Amino acid sequence: MCGRFCCAHSPKEIVDRLYQDKYCTEDIVVDCQDYTPSYNISPSSNIPVLYEKESQRRLQTMEWGYIPSWAKELPTQKPINARRDTLEKQNNYFSSSKDSRRCIVIAEGFFEWKKQTNGKKQAFYIKRKDGKLMAFAGLYDKSELT
Repeated sequence: MCGRFCCAHSPKEIVDRLYQDKYCTEDIVVDCQDYTPSYNISPSSNIPVLYEKESQRRLQTMEWGYIPSWAKELPTQKPINARRDTLEKQNNYFSSSKDSRRCIVIAEGFFEWKKQTNGKKQAFYIKRKDGKLMAFAGLYDKSELT
């Protein structure tokens, strides 16, 4: 996934779709006051994520961009994605989260840019053919810096 995606559904619509698409069968606690649906979500935006806390599924708003709990200052650029081979390495930037702080980022689709022959970049929107929600693997951590 690149640096932009779409999630234009309200929290209620997201939960309804999660049940409808069979992503969830359990009750979901919703806490998304800071979320604004958008067709063009960018890094540092508040995004809807699904995760489990105290044996309960939750749809909650989190800021898109990773800051580990051990960071002493805000990074100049917060990572928004990571390659699998990076995550598999020991003692990497994401080590504090990769085993216990996992979430699902909810999206309708995402954008990829392709360089055209004239040198300009063209955005392409990618979504599921069947119209169901997309679910991207995510990691989170709680930082006192934000």
